[in-house]
Amino acid sequence: MTKIKTLHAREVLNSRGLPAVEAEVSVEGRSPNVSQFFRAISPEGASKGKYEAVELKDGGSRYHGLGVQHAVDNINKIISRKLVGMELD
Repeated sequence: MTKIKTLHAREVLNSRGLPAVEAEVSVEGRSPNVSQFFRAISPEGASKGKYEAVELKDGGSRYHGLGVQHAVDNINKIISRKLVGMELD
């Protein structure tokens, strides 16, 4: 069985120089001592449709209020606790 081994998020800058969330997941492979890593970035879209997810921005002066550290903290402190150990099969 394949299980989520780790989940870690960080704040990165996208191609337009704006903060975005990057998440990295490692999973235990079917073979012993084999892990796979997956990484994805969720940049904001240029256009906003009514069905798009709402972005969680930090506000304040950092990156003119566009920082995503609060979202990163949510992933690292809350969401990862729910997902690490979950079976993927």
